[in-house]
Amino acid sequence: MIGVNRKRTVKFDEMDEKITDVCLIVEHKKFFVSKTFLASFSKVFHVMFFGEFVEKRAAEVVIQDVNADVFKVFLSLIYVTCDPGITGNGVIHEMAKNCAKTQKMLRLT
Repeated sequence: MIGVNRKRTVKFDEMDEKITDVCLIVEHKKFFVSKTFLASFSKVFHVMFFGEFVEKRAAEVVIQDVNADVFKVFLSLIYVTCDPGITGNGVIHEMAKNCAKTQKMLRLT
């Protein structure tokens, strides 16, 4: 079958109007994502994007108190097809330290 073993990648640093509708800014890094897709994995994002909050209509949303590398790994896990670009024990250790905090804050489902 054609394309079965082909690795697809998701780039969060580019706006794609067909599949992304918001830019999340984490530690000054921009992540272009889908509100609906994120909301299906996180109660916090669901309330943020579909409740009565300003983020519902915002094109850019700043996310506070989250490590950008950890957030990229979170995105890579839910989007499944992308490579988080993890290298080095220092990065992995820092992410492991922050994962529980991030999971609790985002109320991942």
